[in-house]
Amino acid sequence: MRVLKWVLGGIVVLLVAVAVAAYAILMTLDLNLYRERIAQEIEGATGRKVVIGGPIDLEMSLSPALALSDVSLANAPWAQEPQMLRVKRFEAKVALVPLLSKEVRIERIVLSGADIRLETDANGVGNWVFKQGQPAEAAPEPQPAPEESGETILPAFDEVTVEDSLLTYRDGRTGQVTTLAIDKLQAAAPSQTAPMKIELVARYNDNPIEAKGTLGAMASLVAGEPVAVDLEAKAGGANLRLLGDLGKPGAERGTNLVVSAEGAQLGELSNLAGAPIPALGPYKASLRLQETKGVFSASAIEAVVGSDAIVLASATGSVANLAAVDGINLQVEFKGPSLAALNEPARLNLPPIGPYEIGAAVTGNRRAVQLKNFAATVGGSDLSGSAALATDGPRPSIDATLTSNKLVLADFTGSQTGANAGTGGSQASDGRVFPADPLPLQGLQAVDTAVRFTGRSLMMEKVTLENVAATATLKQGRLVLDPLEAGVSGGTVAIKADVDGAAAKPAVALTITSRQVEVGSLLKLLQVSDVLSGGKADLDLDVRGEGESVRAIMAGLDGSSRMVMGPGKINNRFAKILLADLGGVITFSGSGDSSDINCMVSDFGIAQGRATAKALVLDTNGATILGSGGIDLRSERLDLRFDPNAKQTNLANLAVPVKVGGTLASPSVVPDPGKIAENVVGTVVGAPQGIFDTLASLTGQKAAAADQNPCATAISGKAQPAKATTTTQGGGSTAGSGATAGTAAPSSSGGGVIQDTVKGLGNTLNNLFGGGGGGSTSPTQRSD
Repeated sequence: MRVLKWVLGGIVVLLVAVAVAAYAILMTLDLNLYRERIAQEIEGATGRKVVIGGPIDLEMSLSPALALSDVSLANAPWAQEPQMLRVKRFEAKVALVPLLSKEVRIERIVLSGADIRLETDANGVGNWVFKQGQPAEAAPEPQPAPEESGETILPAFDEVTVEDSLLTYRDGRTGQVTTLAIDKLQAAAPSQTAPMKIELVARYNDNPIEAKGTLGAMASLVAGEPVAVDLEAKAGGANLRLLGDLGKPGAERGTNLVVSAEGAQLGELSNLAGAPIPALGPYKASLRLQETKGVFSASAIEAVVGSDAIVLASATGSVANLAAVDGINLQVEFKGPSLAALNEPARLNLPPIGPYEIGAAVTGNRRAVQLKNFAATVGGSDLSGSAALATDGPRPSIDATLTSNKLVLADFTGSQTGANAGTGGSQASDGRVFPADPLPLQGLQAVDTAVRFTGRSLMMEKVTLENVAATATLKQGRLVLDPLEAGVSGGTVAIKADVDGAAAKPAVALTITSRQVEVGSLLKLLQVSDVLSGGKADLDLDVRGEGESVRAIMAGLDGSSRMVMGPGKINNRFAKILLADLGGVITFSGSGDSSDINCMVSDFGIAQGRATAKALVLDTNGATILGSGGIDLRSERLDLRFDPNAKQTNLANLAVPVKVGGTLASPSVVPDPGKIAENVVGTVVGAPQGIFDTLASLTGQKAAAADQNPCATAISGKAQPAKATTTTQGGGSTAGSGATAGTAAPSSSGGGVIQDTVKGLGNTLNNLFGGGGGGSTSPTQRSD
């Protein structure tokens, strides 16, 4: 036993001696002598030059401490900055005694003055890939761990401090630079089971950030158990909070966090987001973020942004898969005083449309979105229905079914009311009525649509459509309206249109059929001046054309146009300007600014841009007037003649034929008294035998009791208009040896009336294409 005691005693003494010797050696060891060797070892592992410019300090105790200063690591050869990493000072202090019980306790880690530059090249390769951008040699395949592996040892942090440090990231593909300047970061986890306290003061892209809170124990995270999170942050004027659990990625029960944010001004987030965000006002949002087997979802979404003075928007619902943008189920609502209120904060140029309220249930995914229970009110208008947007085809497609009780177009046009709000730049330059500006046909190929609309009341600028039913489709650049049917002023109208914007030479076809519509409302619908009113009219318009502008389409137009009107009124100003001295015979009856007419027929055949009158009849109690000639839509020149027949002898001297020449923009009206061979009732040179007698029998009191329209004889083919005038080389007309040049009508405003009357078809085509109405000029009347 004595020997054993001596042996054990000797061993203890030897161990103490070794420990004392080791301590003495470490105390006298100068690690600075090995700086170059340490740097070479790191350089060999990374392929980058390492410089340890400052001293290496080693403090020996039961908690030894190591400190390095002025350390730098070279960057990749292609990088913009020469150094990837620069550190002014690094300190680490580890307690030795806890190691005896398999506990790693880091008493202090300090990183001060670090400048870390991360970046990628044009191919997306990061400068953190060492060995000149080549991956390190493949490590040997790891051997399967034994079934009973040792316990994972996790460190405990008494203090971790990062201060005065900068992290910069540059995207080599976009050139975008992101910076995180850490003024101070402190973290502490006294034990493996204790939560980690965190406090951060930093600047993200020069935007102040403050954060503090706790993270659950590291042991829980390693064990695959949820880690509690309770963090609060302030950034970009927003108060943010994360509350819940961080789960193990890919686990059956993963992350489960409640994320909330609120602030006084949404626009203050612009610098933080790196993109402009409209200054819409205060905001508040929250959602539950959950992960299940690697799929993140958002539920209990509640978000409100804006104010009553600008716009108030809200959203509630859920998104089943955030990464795939799938399983969208949201209820969204918008309301505001006017779209124009968004102009200043959002830097837009919207018209003053509103007040408005819009709501819809949004479902689907990023490839197909459905709007259900869509409901909107704009001003005095309402619109509801459903719509679907698909983006997985060659172009986006929209399918919508909409309905309305009352739709006022002025509610959607703001200050630009009416179809003639455009300026018609081409007219200002060349004096033509039909614009030569290219129509926006390429826009027809941007999207495919199918829209079905029904409405009880559609209020246009000057006319109201009732019981509207319309179906419009746009596919591969071809727009088809088939049909639009509506009631107008006691009658009906049906419109069909076919616009092929994808054809090599764009083509358009337009058909308008109306029955027993009050003529004033019909002309307003067709963008024509208030020439006629009061009477019921039938219209049959069927035209086709090709071209990239309204002018080109009109120049090659084919088809026909026929309007038949019963008893009504004609605008006196129009009658006096267009028919010159015939105003006296027209205004035999009536009062105010209009005169009574018994009937009117306007029947034109249109071929290759030339509109030729088949029948032009205007019947009043004072006279029956026949028209002939045509309109060259290519040159916009007029070649019309009106021959009157006075129904009473005392009016015969007023029955003077007139010629209408010039252009649509600048018409000329010239009396032609030389064509009257006999100023007696029933005789007009050039008029077919018996036409006046036939028509006279259906006028006056007899017209009211007649079974047929008073002008039915003219359109039946039994009576034809007077012989057409002969066009001269200058575009005027001659009417026999007695024709005189005459003088133009005195009122220069007459040009606008005639122009608006004839160009209604052009306006209709222009609006159909979405080209906007052309403004009217104010041409000076002239003789031609």
